[in-house]
Amino acid sequence: KTCPSHHTEVYAGVMAGQHYIRRGGMVDYLCAPLDPEFLDPVSGHQSLLNIISKVEYETFTSQKWKDLQQHEAPCVVCQRPAQGSNE
Repeated sequence: KTCPSHHTEVYAGVMAGQHYIRRGGMVDYLCAPLDPEFLDPVSGHQSLLNIISKVEYETFTSQKWKDLQQHEAPCVVCQRPAQGSNE
């Protein structure tokens, strides 16, 4: 979970996506920050239909990866340097 050389780390986090038991939501994963900011919270009861969940390793059938069982999958968001113009 490091950026390539000459790239700047924007933030590190954990992979997130739709909960495995839910259907009809997001397909791709995203990199969620470890300390999210809720800048515009909405009071009251919120629907549970589209929940974003952290991604965890499920390795219980593999002896090789057993130490990763139930650990969160890390990620990092990187910014590449500005590219020059061809004009």
